[in-house]
Amino acid sequence: MDTIKIGPFRLHKPRPDALVASFAAAFVCAALFALLKSDNFLDLSQTVQNLPVGAFIAVFLIALLVFSAAYLLTGWLEIPAISLSVVSVFFAAVLAAKNEANAFFCAGLALIILIVFKWTSRDDRLMLDRAENRLKSWKIVWIAGACLFVLYTVLIAWHTSLKYSTFSNFTFDFGIFAQMFERMRLTGLPMTTVERSTELTHFAVHFSPIYYLFLPGYLLFHTPHYLFWIQAAATGAGLFAVILICKKLEQSPLFTLIASVLYVFYPSIGNGCFYDFHENKFLTVCILWLLYFILAENRVGTVVFALATLCVKEDAALYLFAVAVWMFVTRKKKQDRIMAAVLFAMGVAYYLFATAMIRHYGGEPMLSRFDDYMVGSESGLLAVAKNILLDFGYLLSNLFTADRAEFVIWMLLCVLGAPFLHSAASNLILIAPMIVINLMQTWTYQYDVDYQYTYGVAALVLFASLLSIAQMKPEKRKKFLLCAAAVCIIFTSSLVLPKMQRYSNRYNGSKEVYREVEDLIRTVPADVSVTATSSLCPHLYFVKDLHTVPDYYAEMQQTDYYVVDTRYSGTSSYSCDSMVKNSNYIKIRSAGFVDIYIRADLYDPLLFADPTQP
Repeated sequence: MDTIKIGPFRLHKPRPDALVASFAAAFVCAALFALLKSDNFLDLSQTVQNLPVGAFIAVFLIALLVFSAAYLLTGWLEIPAISLSVVSVFFAAVLAAKNEANAFFCAGLALIILIVFKWTSRDDRLMLDRAENRLKSWKIVWIAGACLFVLYTVLIAWHTSLKYSTFSNFTFDFGIFAQMFERMRLTGLPMTTVERSTELTHFAVHFSPIYYLFLPGYLLFHTPHYLFWIQAAATGAGLFAVILICKKLEQSPLFTLIASVLYVFYPSIGNGCFYDFHENKFLTVCILWLLYFILAENRVGTVVFALATLCVKEDAALYLFAVAVWMFVTRKKKQDRIMAAVLFAMGVAYYLFATAMIRHYGGEPMLSRFDDYMVGSESGLLAVAKNILLDFGYLLSNLFTADRAEFVIWMLLCVLGAPFLHSAASNLILIAPMIVINLMQTWTYQYDVDYQYTYGVAALVLFASLLSIAQMKPEKRKKFLLCAAAVCIIFTSSLVLPKMQRYSNRYNGSKEVYREVEDLIRTVPADVSVTATSSLCPHLYFVKDLHTVPDYYAEMQQTDYYVVDTRYSGTSSYSCDSMVKNSNYIKIRSAGFVDIYIRADLYDPLLFADPTQP
């Protein structure tokens, strides 16, 4: 490249596109400064009036000088390209975090990022080819993967634990599982009283024997916080299956490293952990390891993780059906097709067994979410299938709605629709459970990425994406994967970062109050009957006979104790005002936002001082 000598410096002759990239990167830095200075960028007047314009211009000029000088002195096009890519993703991530859970806004940011990467990835300006040629060590990938796993586990577990410490969990679903694990510790049985307002095994609602796999750890730590840590570790552990899947697909260490980042930042995986604790969260790791062992043609591993997947929940058989059909269609060896048939048969047998066990324990398989597809007194999946065939338009009317479009954005746009880009239609088999589990159902939580119903589908989407991207031309696949990882970072920032900040600020702002309330709750005896506000039930997990407000399955009961969260006084369905006005109860203790009442006939003035008396 031609150079120009100016004083003591020899500058390379500039290219217009490189200078434009430097200018754009500098502007993004200034825009990021303005964004960080603003409390709410959606309030135009507040942002403009409070922004120090001089500092904004200074940031722009300094950044422009740094980027331009670095380029002109070296002549490396990589400098403006990498600078623009990095600051653009960082700016978009911060912007997304400040506009929480806005799928359509994130989709727009993704489009802008793709336009940026379209230029910055030309002619290996992001140095992907050179990095791929130099990074040959799988040891580095495993070390980086382990670091990502630890970072993910600690951040997710810590912040979900903070949510618990701020009394922001409720009976449904964390109070159920906190009490259930405590009963398992004491009796070996998954009994609860808050799930259906009577003492009942959780297996009468969902048959999930996988919980026994995590019981030894609970016996050791004996705290609900353990459940958040094991859940974060389990969802993060899918990362190692992704690494092995990439190796089996004969991809490079660099490709695998980027895929690991994509997994950790896949929107629904970390985000769903903030809705408490649930068996569905273990589907991702089980399914990904199952798919790895299928690729590895390891029969024992395949059967073990097929069983592990089935043990998560009775309807996990649906995921196994999809995997088995995909395996039968794509694998040509006779032994593989026999194994596919075995997996399908396992799914059928286990579903029948699990639903029989639910009935044995006094429950019924939860098919109410398909009620909209049943007519009159009909029941069962056969009635659902029949009515869909007879009125297919009704199904389509449920699939194509605005809220379901948001769900598709979170789940599929973040990987740039990769499963649909494969020339073979077999990938679509893996996406089929999304229609049944999420999109066709009318229960809104099923197609909301804040909840637990995404984890099985997430594993299949990620696997189908890796299959599709691995089939692309070598010069395209790394760029595509890098773009998908960047979009996942933006999407996850919108979903997860606000939650992390919310619970961290909430705890740090009132930690002494929360500790006082926790100490107060520990004074409630474990062998009495207690009715408590839903937000307090997860902390009263040690009480054997515990009831919740609101109670969706029975009338409010007059128990020995009432434990009331005064934050919900008023007209909220979580209000316990009607309880505390009952003259049969006397307030005996109070701390922070919690009052404890005891039934009058159990009140002993020698043990309790009446706080209403001088």
